[in-house]
Amino acid sequence: MTKETLWTVAITATFFFCLCFSTLKAETPSCHGAYDLYFVLDRSGSVSTDWDQIYDFVKNLTERFVSPNMRVSFIVFSSKAEIVLKLTGDRAKINEGLKYLNAVKPAGETYMHEGIKQATAQMKEQLKKSSSIIVALTDGKLEPYIHKLTKDEADEARTFGARVYCVGVKDFDEEQLADVADTREQVFPVKGGFQALKGIVNSILKQSCTEILTVEPSSVCVNQSFDIVLRGNGFTLGRQTEGVVCSFIVDGATNKVKPSKVKNDYVLCPAPVLYSVGQQMEVLISLNSGTSYISSTFTITASTCSDGTVVAIVFLVLFALLALALMWWFWPLCCTIVIKDPPPQRPPPPPPVRWGEKGSTEEGARLEKAKNAVVSIQEETEEPMIKKSPTSPHTYHQSESKWYTPIRGRLQALWALLRRQYDRVSLMRPTTADKVSHRRTQIVDSHLKKNDRR
Repeated sequence: MTKETLWTVAITATFFFCLCFSTLKAETPSCHGAYDLYFVLDRSGSVSTDWDQIYDFVKNLTERFVSPNMRVSFIVFSSKAEIVLKLTGDRAKINEGLKYLNAVKPAGETYMHEGIKQATAQMKEQLKKSSSIIVALTDGKLEPYIHKLTKDEADEARTFGARVYCVGVKDFDEEQLADVADTREQVFPVKGGFQALKGIVNSILKQSCTEILTVEPSSVCVNQSFDIVLRGNGFTLGRQTEGVVCSFIVDGATNKVKPSKVKNDYVLCPAPVLYSVGQQMEVLISLNSGTSYISSTFTITASTCSDGTVVAIVFLVLFALLALALMWWFWPLCCTIVIKDPPPQRPPPPPPVRWGEKGSTEEGARLEKAKNAVVSIQEETEEPMIKKSPTSPHTYHQSESKWYTPIRGRLQALWALLRRQYDRVSLMRPTTADKVSHRRTQIVDSHLKKNDRR
């Protein structure tokens, strides 16, 4: 292969690689919701050979939550639970926690309730209630007593606003996990082994992500009631849609309102009235009757608004002026009747001519020729030609171009066009020689009939 061919192949390969990479990046879903995300991971001896796949699953899912307000905690359990990473939103600490998580050596029993208990303990320490998500992963069946303890701990976590999701791999009991999770839809079975864990990341993200993408309107009128529309995803992911609550924070005071309509991609809520210009209102939403809230960066601001009366009056005045101008312009075309004087009567026919002898009329033959008649013809005199003085050639002075010369030229052209159109219409206007009458057409007809009789 020649050198040019190698360069062509290299450039083509690079182009297709960049295209595939950009397409893959554009299609990767993410979540912009602000959550406290707790990973409760099984590190019992049964997962000792598959811990790398568990680590990749946690790392991939963590990177999909992209909100700057998102916080993460890593908890592992076997015979007892251990917090690998305490709840934090520091990205540097999260990356450091992932390194510690990758170095975990699995061993022991499967006591899931111990891991959920550690997550609940961290929720109790938080001064501000926030929306929490617990993702619990296990690969085996729970003993009946351990199953009951795990279910109780999950219920305890839900009282603090947490949503519980369960991931089962290999030899798990789906019914047990359905009791622990909020609903059966929040159980993600992975029957293809740990290698298939990466295939459920998008499903977990779709089921767990509740995010507010837009709030409409962003500006409202003072002293007027209004409804707001929160658009996003996952508003029906709670146990019951009756638990959805809109919260509005105005000047430090919180107003809780039940929404009038709840769909998966939007929520419609009546909002409180704002009474001063510039007053702002923060919008929050809860899926668990106000136990915890999903925050957003959207605020609503009050501003002065006109009721539209002034604008309507201005438009009415302009419309009236336009109507008057059109009536004045087209009045001679539609509403003026021009009646001209009747044509003059035909003159009477001339009397008949009676011819006599020698080609003359009888009256002419009776005339006698005048005696000694002299006919004089006046000679024309030639007028002397007067030489014209040579005219001096005209001198043209080129006017100096100003900055407004092009504008004046365009305005003059526009005025000439309007003037020409006006002259065309004015030709149809009645002149002073015409008798203009605004009577009905019946009078015109009767007048014409009288002329015909004459």
